[in-house]
Amino acid sequence: MKKWKCQVCGYVHTGDQPPAKCPVCGAPQSAFVLIDDPNPIEASKERPAATADIDAKSKEPGLPRKWKCQVCGYVHTGVQPPEKCPVCGAPRERFELVAEEDKAAEPDKQASDRQDPKPASADIPMKAKSLSQITARAEILTRLHGHPIAVHIPNGVLPLAFIFTLLAVIFKSAALATAAKYNMVFVCLAMPVVLATGVIDWFNRFNAQLTSVFKIKIACGAGVTLLSLILALWWAAQPEIYLGGEAKTGLFLFLNLIDLGIAVVAGFYGGKLVFRE
Repeated sequence: MKKWKCQVCGYVHTGDQPPAKCPVCGAPQSAFVLIDDPNPIEASKERPAATADIDAKSKEPGLPRKWKCQVCGYVHTGVQPPEKCPVCGAPRERFELVAEEDKAAEPDKQASDRQDPKPASADIPMKAKSLSQITARAEILTRLHGHPIAVHIPNGVLPLAFIFTLLAVIFKSAALATAAKYNMVFVCLAMPVVLATGVIDWFNRFNAQLTSVFKIKIACGAGVTLLSLILALWWAAQPEIYLGGEAKTGLFLFLNLIDLGIAVVAGFYGGKLVFRE
């Protein structure tokens, strides 16, 4: 029996063929590579085309090469590309060998990748083509860094909302409670702009690739939006929340803390896409 390894999550499958889909992370069959070669000639025929091509290039004689992630532009130096992009989480087959003549211009290319939108990719699903056309028209928001600007607003206000909420509960202060309430409402109003500019960046800069990093960022964006809305509506429906029972107040504080924690996680993974070194 042969062993096949998922290059996204590391799951190992035993069988004559890799599974149609990874049972752990859902990666497609093309993300699996053969790790147990009883017959190297036959194994090379059964390897995914992208992976076999990478293997062939990496075994050529010479010093370590430079491999560029086709999703986020991260450049890896080594004999072989990494199993997973440390920046965006793209699998190994998404790396392409950087030509020797391109190495001198590489720093400029990396800077360009960070600032300029990438052209629309042919591998964007057909059902997303219309959305891709809309985001292409709004590429000026990408060039002007619309998403980083938009996301810093709720990221700065949300910690204030939590601090004011905590102080209001401790000191039973109506003034602090009012300040916390308006900060949370402001977060609710800002999040649609954050999500919209994030989708525009995702299409224009990263070709709408749904790697693990982008899945986490999408989930975090939805989580902050939903929790902030729930907290704002809860406060509107029950203005005396600070005067209620400890159970209600405790749950309310806990949801505020979770909301802040999700925003921190989103910021961490957003930073991975910006600070690639």
